[in-house]
Amino acid sequence: MVFSGPELNINLESDHLVMHGRANESSGCVLRGVLNIHLKQSMKIKSVTLIFSGTIQTSWKQPTGNGHERRIQQERSLITHRWPFISPTYDKTHVLTAGDHTYDFELPLTGDLPETGNVANYYNVHYQLEAIIQRSHFLPNYECQRVVYVTRQLNSTPSYSSLIEPISVDNQWSNKLYYDISIPSKLFHHGDVIPVAINFIPLVRGLKISHLNCTFKEYATCGPVDGLFDGRSKSHSKILYYTRNNQPAKGKVTDSSDSNGNPVTTSNDDDDNGAPWCLNLAVPIPKALDEIQCDTSGGVVHIRHQLKFVLTMARRSGRLTELHAVLPIIIQAKPNGLLPTYNQCDGNQTYPYDPALMVRLLRRNQQQQQQNHISRSPQEDEMQQPSSSIDHTALATTSIQASQSNEITSNLDNHPSHHSILSSSSHSPLASDNPPISSASRLPTYDEVHCH
Repeated sequence: MVFSGPELNINLESDHLVMHGRANESSGCVLRGVLNIHLKQSMKIKSVTLIFSGTIQTSWKQPTGNGHERRIQQERSLITHRWPFISPTYDKTHVLTAGDHTYDFELPLTGDLPETGNVANYYNVHYQLEAIIQRSHFLPNYECQRVVYVTRQLNSTPSYSSLIEPISVDNQWSNKLYYDISIPSKLFHHGDVIPVAINFIPLVRGLKISHLNCTFKEYATCGPVDGLFDGRSKSHSKILYYTRNNQPAKGKVTDSSDSNGNPVTTSNDDDDNGAPWCLNLAVPIPKALDEIQCDTSGGVVHIRHQLKFVLTMARRSGRLTELHAVLPIIIQAKPNGLLPTYNQCDGNQTYPYDPALMVRLLRRNQQQQQQNHISRSPQEDEMQQPSSSIDHTALATTSIQASQSNEITSNLDNHPSHHSILSSSSHSPLASDNPPISSASRLPTYDEVHCH
């Protein structure tokens, strides 16, 4: 008989936590989630532990004289918290029966914790959750990790209305060329696309536009705090997107793709003073949090983003000239949802966080995923990526149904301890059949609902 190992998953309400305000004024945030263990058959274990840890790593080269250098590396622990869901006992094992075993957890994080940040080869702040199933005797343990991102939004940043207003740069270059580069907003989120509208109009004869380079860059700088980096700031930049577009022939309108496969629309009309050029670009923003960082200007790390344009022109004499333009871009965490109105924060319309509801939804999602896996073809299954985030829309409807039937209390203070074990789904009262979930509402987080 071949033993099948457990399926170990760390499901979070959100793996991107946002702290508002500087370190000395922020109220912090809350990390919430559920550890789920699925067993196809019973297993003997010694303990089940979940660990949340945060570390800061710094590295730089310091001159020692005579042209020699030495590399200095430091690592410091920022936070460590343990949840002993099943505590180890001396010379004794526990038996986990087949089925689902779920353990909810919650941890308030103080506002003075540094945000997740990375300046390549110099500075790195990293947070993660690690679940460990310790097995008996000399058998190997089962482990699972999940990265948690912590970002900070300062209260001194411009208002939201000013960030979503269109911005543009337009001018005349030496009375020879008029240019206009605009975007509909300065604020964007992970996975968005930046639409850029560009117009070039030559004002003199003999001036020919050759090509345009567009670069989306991230700049990260860390300061010499507490004597780090030998008293000097360290910087690093990386290119997130790059494209080059050549001007088409006169009088042609083309719909094509750039060097990265993104759609580009260009138009070129004949003109006595030269060939004007209208260009529309679609600049993609990476979806993954580890590929692009949020803008920040407080603390040790300063992160900013820019769209840089370089236009190359040829004069009548054949001399090449470059025109440079820059547009600032602000990357922020995508909001979880809108704040409820005052009338919605009354009676049964409030949606407080309840770990039991999360467990209920997770089990239902697992059943739906299993049914979808059976009904999908192998090609569709490869394209479908599993999601470990919590569906707030379904959870909100479950919360309403639970509050109306008085099956689950909406007061978190009366909920059992977070270290309690929720037994197998076959014996849990939460595993009963439920009506279909509507997609009309969503469960706000604690940061969004301030009345319970």
